[in-house]
Amino acid sequence: MDPQKEATKSMTGQSSYVYSESMNQGTLGISGSYGVSGVSKVKASMSGYVGNAAAKSGKSITVHYNVEVTAGVEYIDFDDLRVSDLVAALKGGPEQSAMASLDAYLAVQAELKTLGTDLYKVIGKPDPAYKKINELFNTFVKSVNSFNSAYGDGLVVGVLWGGFGTVNMDMRSTTRSETWKYGGAANFSYSGIGASVSVAATYDGGQSGNKGDVSVNCNGYSSGACVEGLIDKWLDVVSGKLQEIDHRQDRRDQGHGRAAGAREGVGV
Repeated sequence: MDPQKEATKSMTGQSSYVYSESMNQGTLGISGSYGVSGVSKVKASMSGYVGNAAAKSGKSITVHYNVEVTAGVEYIDFDDLRVSDLVAALKGGPEQSAMASLDAYLAVQAELKTLGTDLYKVIGKPDPAYKKINELFNTFVKSVNSFNSAYGDGLVVGVLWGGFGTVNMDMRSTTRSETWKYGGAANFSYSGIGASVSVAATYDGGQSGNKGDVSVNCNGYSSGACVEGLIDKWLDVVSGKLQEIDHRQDRRDQGHGRAAGAREGVGV
């Protein structure tokens, strides 16, 4: 065990702001007249308009609190490590595949001992006397490739003792303000022999509203008992702050709703 106590704490984050606005207006007009000159005449006209303006903004903030604690590194003592210990420490699948490769290797070594020669002298030689050793060697190579393909060829040389953890906080808010204006005018007139009538009417109105939404989310993750308490403490603090923000936004939304209701109305 090589002790090297080390602790690292950090905070990272990002924020963004988006704003957009739109405005449109439409009008409508109808007019006409009918009559016979000298007898009677009718004139009528109508016009109206409607306008809409909207603005929307959004903000997002993401913060990550990170901690990493290192207690030391424990290295594997390969000088005292035996093949049987290594194979026995593997899980069922890797153990069976490793045993198949080991058996193929031992078969190659046994055949080389019987022939009284070295592997490099007989590999690939067309001599019938070396046919068996070449077949055994090919079986060994296939078993090794099969193990590497299924489980890789990496080897653990040590264990880093310690722990790490993170607390993530994400807050997103959107606000929208919208205003409508509308109105119209109508005119009607009639004239004839000995009579004349004229009628006109106008109206104008508008309404506006505001809306805000806030979404908050926080979560924590830890690996290792040495950082678990700190991550739980951070998570409690962050969760409490987000609840306060959520409550304040609810009160603001209620205030906007009352103000928007007081402004709505139509004039005639």
